[in-house]
Amino acid sequence: MSLFGNIRGWFLALALIWTLLLAFLLNANLQGHRESVITFAKSEADVLIQHIKAARAWNARHGGLYVEVNEKTPPNPYLEGLVEERDIISPAGRKLTLVNPAYMTRLINDQFNENNKRVAHITSLNPLRPENRADVWESNALRSFEKGVAEASEITTLHGKSYMRLMRPLTVQQDCLQCHASQGYKVGDIRGGITASVPFEKHARYLQQLNLNDSLTYSTIWLLGLIALGFGYKRLSKDELNLKQAEESVHILSASVEQASEAIIITDSSGIITYANPAFAELTGYSKDEVTGHSSNIIKSDQHGDHFYSEIWSTISSGHPWQSRIVNRRKDGSNYAAMLTISPIKNGKGEITHYVGSQQNLEEYEKLEKQFHQAQKMEALGTLVGGIAHDFNNTLAGITGNLYLAKKAIQDRPETVHRLETIEDLSYRTAGMIQQLLAFAREDVQRMNPMNISLLLKEALKMHMVSIPENIRLSINIESDDLHIRGDINLLQQALMNLINNARDAVEDVKDPLISIKLKAFEADDQFIDNHPDLTSRELACISIQDNGCGINSLDIEHIFDPFFTTKEVGKGTGLGLSMVYGAIQSHGGAIGVQSQVGQGTTISLWLPLLPSNQWLSDSSSSETVVNGSGETILLVDDELSVIETGQAVLESLGYRLLTAQNGAEAVAIFKEKRGKIDLILMDVVMPVMGGDEAANEIRKIKPDIKIIFATGYAKPHSSDGIFEMASETVISKPFSTGRISQLIRATLES
Repeated sequence: MSLFGNIRGWFLALALIWTLLLAFLLNANLQGHRESVITFAKSEADVLIQHIKAARAWNARHGGLYVEVNEKTPPNPYLEGLVEERDIISPAGRKLTLVNPAYMTRLINDQFNENNKRVAHITSLNPLRPENRADVWESNALRSFEKGVAEASEITTLHGKSYMRLMRPLTVQQDCLQCHASQGYKVGDIRGGITASVPFEKHARYLQQLNLNDSLTYSTIWLLGLIALGFGYKRLSKDELNLKQAEESVHILSASVEQASEAIIITDSSGIITYANPAFAELTGYSKDEVTGHSSNIIKSDQHGDHFYSEIWSTISSGHPWQSRIVNRRKDGSNYAAMLTISPIKNGKGEITHYVGSQQNLEEYEKLEKQFHQAQKMEALGTLVGGIAHDFNNTLAGITGNLYLAKKAIQDRPETVHRLETIEDLSYRTAGMIQQLLAFAREDVQRMNPMNISLLLKEALKMHMVSIPENIRLSINIESDDLHIRGDINLLQQALMNLINNARDAVEDVKDPLISIKLKAFEADDQFIDNHPDLTSRELACISIQDNGCGINSLDIEHIFDPFFTTKEVGKGTGLGLSMVYGAIQSHGGAIGVQSQVGQGTTISLWLPLLPSNQWLSDSSSSETVVNGSGETILLVDDELSVIETGQAVLESLGYRLLTAQNGAEAVAIFKEKRGKIDLILMDVVMPVMGGDEAANEIRKIKPDIKIIFATGYAKPHSSDGIFEMASETVISKPFSTGRISQLIRATLES
């Protein structure tokens, strides 16, 4: 009976130890997940803050900028009396007002809040503008900044939803004293702070899923351990109870720890390793025998200073657990990031006898984090480029229209006509540069059509052969002429041109320069799909462009697709070529890969989804022939006066009668008055007072079958309120040639 009682107590102790060990490991994992997710959410908010700070710095460095006064940008009352030229009148008579850094920050914040569902706020303990007054949490954060704290963050609820809230201080710069010197600030003072709040719900769901998976895994292991203990107890409680059966039960228990997915080591009180599980060997490359008896410093990297490790030792030697991200070194010398938890193990007297350390590999998670940051950069650039494209395209529309009129007026002077055609060509090349930016930002309107990729490649090579010096050998290998894809011919030709030009520049100083271009069919396996998750098909066309030039070093490869990054000397590269290629291939559902070795050359591969044979069609280019009208009346609506004047002159020269309006409200009023005389409306989409989409709705209430063509200078046609469905409308993008618009008007009138 005494033996049975001892066995029972022994098994209860084992069950308790097993439960505590699994609970400790589970808790360490859950805490690690939470810290990683919070850090990830903070980094997302920090991206927003850095964008705002960069814009403020630019504004302050240039002494502010002037914008046209309207309802969204009225004069800043807080600059009155502080700035001598707050409001000015341009030579064209437009009233302009100065936007200083604080005002510009508020406008940027409003834009972010509206477009991205993020919340940004600039605040101060002593604000000039009452709306910038700090709330309780922000006030406490600002006071902590004055004590040297670098940031403040919290997870809170805004508008009924969970948000990660991050705040960083704003210090007074020399340029800030123009407005804030009167408040007693000097350079280096804490002026206030920027708060960025980003939705936390998606992170919370991800954290919940991680915690649920780990809880289920550890619960299963825990139950298996208890079952093993119960089985052992049942066996040992019998008359044949003996030591061997007890050892088998212990073996089952230890095997569960051995098979844990986390890397676990146990050291003695001085840090000498006494145990390492197989997951540790898989993570570090060191076998159990190689590390047993050695100091845990065997995996120490050079990424942390002595103070970092002193803090770890101070914490655990005082009897407390330590947990944080750490960078350790593998046996092969490479570094890896891990979430490390170290806890002291004490004996019955409370003395520390050992330490147990658990490591979770963070490499995959941080890879996803980098991809997220890249996506954020793409999103920010897309917002910027979209606005630039509208202004550029409106301007180019006016230029090209006037060029058409000028050429028509002086047809008897061929030399002058030739010069005007040169200007026209340069205008469209400028529009092409905007398209490159839009392709990179994936904001452009793509015209996807089935095409033979081998014919496209041959045509591109024929067009650009003249740009390749005769001393460069060109090897072309097209394995199949029956590879068809769905794509935008202009985007793909531009992408191929950029890659060929890069290869040409790379072999410039090579003794025997060679560029090899190859096209073949390619079937992706599971591993390839895992490495390129954006691919939309397994059946692919692969275009590879290889050179034997200077190559790209490993540090630069990580940035070659970033906008405005270039390794070429000043004047030889814009940094947009590969960025445009990246955006173009992504928009086609494809993938891009780079292999390079310094001094040996570079190979860039493009993979594009193939079309099934039943979807093959021939692509044809539209004619630029100008089609005249037959006296029909067109209502031309645009908020740009230059576009109206030029458009009216061009369309009247084609034989149409014109009515004009400068916003949607004017267009509705004119249509009500002359509804029976208007055959077609050519209308801009985004305009003040009333947009083109809203005006179209009002006009169709009067006459449902009125023919409308929308002309837009934005990257993608969109309505002002997000409700109007532009996809079903006839839309033409600015700038457009006279031939294109004349054909579209004629086709619409006759439809």
